[in-house]
Amino acid sequence: MNDLPRLSVLALLICLVTTMNGQSDGKLTRLLYETSFEEEEGYSTEADLIGQNGWIGFAGGDVFLEMSNDGSSGLLADFLESEGQQAYIGFVKPEQETSVEFLSLLQPLGFEPAERGGELVRFTVAMGILDSTNGERDNFRWSIYNTEGFRLFSLDFDNETKAISYALDDAEPLQASGFEFDNETFYNLRIDIDFDANKWSAWASDVLLVEGLPVSTQNLKRDLSDIDAVWAIFKPEAPGDNFMVFDNYRIEVIEDSPSPPTLLPLGHLPNGGFVIRLQGEPNSIYQLESSSDLSEWQVAQNKIDLGATGSIDWVDDSGGSNSRKFYRLK
Repeated sequence: MNDLPRLSVLALLICLVTTMNGQSDGKLTRLLYETSFEEEEGYSTEADLIGQNGWIGFAGGDVFLEMSNDGSSGLLADFLESEGQQAYIGFVKPEQETSVEFLSLLQPLGFEPAERGGELVRFTVAMGILDSTNGERDNFRWSIYNTEGFRLFSLDFDNETKAISYALDDAEPLQASGFEFDNETFYNLRIDIDFDANKWSAWASDVLLVEGLPVSTQNLKRDLSDIDAVWAIFKPEAPGDNFMVFDNYRIEVIEDSPSPPTLLPLGHLPNGGFVIRLQGEPNSIYQLESSSDLSEWQVAQNKIDLGATGSIDWVDDSGGSNSRKFYRLK
């Protein structure tokens, strides 16, 4: 190719830098679900959590609980100072026809990871477990289920031993994490799930509890239906009046942001046409604009498809070899 005017090269580089603004960490965040259980969201302290704003319950069998009024779940006002309302599970024995060994609270989601991978599901919640006054103590846990109804894994808090443990989908007993919790402390729990890599990790207030454990050991479908707050009752006939309080329940997807498009000047053709190589994400569609003064821009070509390779050479034959022009992609 022949020499390219210096100013045109500089202009192309400026356009590239502008395209990259706001993407320095290379990640994009997409919210799946979030609630702080506040009154302005439609939550009431006068009713069980089950039946409010899409929350349902499960206590075994094949029927989900769409309503309840036994007090085994609900909302508390100002339990955490200056934090408004919080949700809870436990305290009052569920009123079921049969002896209940566990009660789950869930918000159905139905998320399937992208086939291309690169997505991380992050669950965060503020939580604390309040001790019993009747001498009986139970377990509380967070359980992750797939869209086929199978439990993939759980993070368990044993209120008798104070041990934090985990369970996978391999039918093995709870495995100790080596950490314990305190009834007087609230924790910011975080669970990161990489379905594509088949790994999950968990933190409690920035303390790493478990790392790189398998989402499934049984080749179950790796996607997300719901993340449940669970009360596992040790003695169904005599449950403890302990309970788990939780707030700021949030599930988001963190993914790699698309590579910013670039403009690469290749030079002039013998007839004076100017060749630019456009590069970006495969099958992306952009609009190319040009300007002679960086003030007024005109569409040079609309809907340029980069195709499966993510690269295409484009020729501007609107001016001679001595014309000065700037380019940008939108």
